Amino acid sequence: MDRASASYLRCAALAASLDPERSPEALLQVVKVAARIAAEFHCFRFADGLIENQALRVASVLPPRVLPAQLSIASCGKRSRARRVLHVASCVFDVGGHSRMIAEWAARDVDTTHFLVTTHQEGAPPPSLARAIQDTGGQTWVLGYSSPAFVRAQWLRTLASLDFDFVILHTAPYDPISVAAFGVPGGPPVALLNHADHVFWIGGSVSDAIINLRPVGAELSAARRFATQNCTIPIPVSKPPATRDRAGARRQLGLPAAQRVLVSVGRSLKYTPSRTHDFYRVARRLLLEHPAAHLYVLGPDDSHYLKHNAGGTVPERLHLLGPVTNPLPWFAAADVYLESFPFGSQTATLEAAVMGPAVVLALAPSTPLLAASDVAFDGLIHNASNENEYCRRVSAALDRQPSRHTDAEQLAAAVLTHHVHDHWLAWLHQVYETLGRLPHTPHTLPIAEPQETATDRAIMEWQRSTNSATASVQAADYLLHAANLAREAGEWTASLRLLGLSSQISGFSTAQLTAAAKVIGRASFRQVTARMSPPAVNDTAADSQHIDGNL
Repeated sequence: MDRASASYLRCAALAASLDPERSPEALLQVVKVAARIAAEFHCFRFADGLIENQALRVASVLPPRVLPAQLSIASCGKRSRARRVLHVASCVFDVGGHSRMIAEWAARDVDTTHFLVTTHQEGAPPPSLARAIQDTGGQTWVLGYSSPAFVRAQWLRTLASLDFDFVILHTAPYDPISVAAFGVPGGPPVALLNHADHVFWIGGSVSDAIINLRPVGAELSAARRFATQNCTIPIPVSKPPATRDRAGARRQLGLPAAQRVLVSVGRSLKYTPSRTHDFYRVARRLLLEHPAAHLYVLGPDDSHYLKHNAGGTVPERLHLLGPVTNPLPWFAAADVYLESFPFGSQTATLEAAVMGPAVVLALAPSTPLLAASDVAFDGLIHNASNENEYCRRVSAALDRQPSRHTDAEQLAAAVLTHHVHDHWLAWLHQVYETLGRLPHTPHTLPIAEPQETATDRAIMEWQRSTNSATASVQAADYLLHAANLAREAGEWTASLRLLGLSSQISGFSTAQLTAAAKVIGRASFRQVTARMSPPAVNDTAADSQHIDGNL
């Protein structure tokens, strides 16, 4: 058996051994660890009742919580729009397509008041996202990171019981809080946004529908995720300015007007070389073949390049800029946009396409799940099958031939049609109509049989290139981290239980013994009744509220 699968199954067995009434915190944390192992070390499954059904056991025993009066949705004013939608995210950041999707959804869905609650956020959501929610008349809430997971699940269930029409989950693949919160019948319909369609995730048991972002994701949801209702909606993309001013964008960024500019955008992880794909090596070849060209990569920095090119130096015309909050000026300034690989970037590629540069998709992806794949691309662009073909396409785009402009304009028009204009709203309204017919009915999932298909092998190979630790070591570390979080939340019994589970996997370590000593020391100085104090509510930002509290 694969080591990752063995670690996953061991965590699942540990979860099954826990009593949801006596140890709800420990159980949810073990579910989280098991799901995270399956998501980061592919275990030949994309969903599995073996672990997800354990979180449902917690859902069935959670008592309700009373919402403080100052957090009532009534404080937002009278219902002035057709719908109220609650978006649930694990955490949201300034950089990345995840936050931008929620913001774009809220901005263009003008008939709906949008609300956002985060379950694992340290600090306030990005101001731009909070403003987008607030502009619809809604609010953002942060469930205190220091609270136990089962308490956050109670708060989430209570919030969702207010006047909402739909709940949309944008949660991390291994976040068990939504399963514990929505694992009982009643309340608004729940849909899970399939933003991580290339990995294992939990949440299908409490989702009345799965909202996929591309056809390849919908196919996998039907085949491997036990989806009872499949929907599809393209990623919403920012509307470009009426005139795309390349010269102005270059002035803004300090780039010479005549420079040949290549741009690529993605998290560092997406450029980490695999056994078969190395973006940096191909970049060096392109720069050698085009002495006047400069390549600007937004996401990774020099340290990432040097880590994967030991003994080398960053080429002079390869500019690794680190994370950039607003990539749109770079898209406008580019002659050619290069999708990241070995892991592509769907949102960045779409946003680049509408700004007008030539787009070159990722080099020969090992599976469509690891590259941009979209209805707007059909018949217009496709992936090169080998490196020579890829470099020829980049060269042709850099030559600035009239045909390049025609191709770019056709692609931009296709993306505008599906992702920006009224056609996108038509997709959204179909989703709302589907959800409106569905009562919220959570259900247990079947036990998944592992399948070692070409897709599974490709994902496993890519993940091995990005993970230096073994699954068993990572599982023990994650359990140790969960034990520390439980200790900080005042859950002494859960913390000690999690430390014991960690030691079962890896044996006792100095870190585990130190953590155990801290639990015993902390418990001796605090009374158990301190955990009975009422929840504290305080503002973390002008447009978000922080919810804490222990049972």
